[in-house]
Amino acid sequence: MQKKLKILFLFLFLSISISIFILYLHNVLPYINLKIIFLLLKNRINIFTLCIDDDHFHPRYISSGDFNLLITELSEDFS
Repeated sequence: MQKKLKILFLFLFLSISISIFILYLHNVLPYINLKIIFLLLKNRINIFTLCIDDDHFHPRYISSGDFNLLITELSEDFS
């Protein structure tokens, strides 16, 4: 039982670490918090495919200004 619990915690830690690293690479990490994550997921927007202000072309590229506009629009729809 103790070993299974350790493996579970290790798996959770690795999953969260990899997720945070992906968000960091796509430059999404500085722009999000729990409220924004909830808004994006509620509207079926995958935060892991977004790429904010990147210097390479990306199919889901969005500028930081457009991202802030998107969050404002979603917040108004949510209220």
